[in-house]
Amino acid sequence: MVTYRRAFISHSHSDNVIGGQIHAALVRRGVEAWIDLHDLQDGHFLGQEIQDELRARDAFILLLSPASEASFWVRLETQAYFGLMAQDQQRIMIPVRVASCPIPPFMNALKWIDAIGRPTEEVADEIARALVRGATPPRVTLPEVTAPPVVGPAFPLLASLRQLGFQARRSNGVEVIIPPTVFVPAGEFLMGSNKAQDPE
Repeated sequence: MVTYRRAFISHSHSDNVIGGQIHAALVRRGVEAWIDLHDLQDGHFLGQEIQDELRARDAFILLLSPASEASFWVRLETQAYFGLMAQDQQRIMIPVRVASCPIPPFMNALKWIDAIGRPTEEVADEIARALVRGATPPRVTLPEVTAPPVVGPAFPLLASLRQLGFQARRSNGVEVIIPPTVFVPAGEFLMGSNKAQDPE
């Protein structure tokens, strides 16, 4: 009987539709695959559920697109998995190009799959074949990466700070206070003031 590796699917949330389709197709084939379609990140850290799933999976499927190449979170997940691969040579990474974008040079040594213009079921078949236990995919020379911080439980924080949206975390044994952040639309903006236009 064919058995598959347990897979973590990393993607940009801009690619939720194709990511969800590939995930569903893999599950139909008997692959135990996990994907975050609900933004489980935590401040500037990977959420605990994401960290747990990364450690529990022996295959990392990276959905490549312009959005994923620009994604801070996809980079963080990829770096975290590179760190796990460095510790366990049995783990594998499978890049899958879902939109037109260059393949990062260090990934050329990996078996990567081009999904552009192909039916999802056909792509899922190819991914599933690469996930069969016992298959020996090409190895890659791992780039040097800094492992993301290991986030521990929160520590007590002043109620006044909590009300303002601050969070408390332990990161690599150090207690840190994380200020609230907001998304700012891309584009030009004016910082400060124009003294010439200020009223006297």
